[in-house]
Amino acid sequence: MFDVIRCIYNRDYDKINEVYKDKPLDTELALVIGSITKSQKIIDQALKLERALK
Repeated sequence: MFDVIRCIYNRDYDKINEVYKDKPLDTELALVIGSITKSQKIIDQALKLERALK
């Protein structure tokens, strides 16, 4: 989680994609990351995925 947050703050989105693209991300973790980084886009995507899985 902290590595993803660090990458977001550093705007190193390529690293996030390279390292985590094939790894599942729990909705709760995505919501925490979105909240810490104040990224409404991440929060919205996590909630959308959660609704789709139900």
